[in-house]
Amino acid sequence: MADDQSYLHQKLATESLIASSVLSLKGKVTTLGVILDSNLTLNAHVSAVCKNAHFHLRALRHIQSSLTDDMATSIAVALIQ
Repeated sequence: MADDQSYLHQKLATESLIASSVLSLKGKVTTLGVILDSNLTLNAHVSAVCKNAHFHLRALRHIQSSLTDDMATSIAVALIQ
């Protein structure tokens, strides 16, 4: 009996029954470019945005010598905003 309850609890945590259809639940979902986790926090989204900004700022280093300081600053600010 305890094993059945444990199995049922585990299945309910990963699946949901809606209109006689079993839907599997995901830990994160992306909609309109925003990543939400199962607790409706933006932690995953903030992490992804920071990772993306870091990548592009590091890539800017490769062309920085071809740019003026003002141009490099403008590009860096545009990447962050």
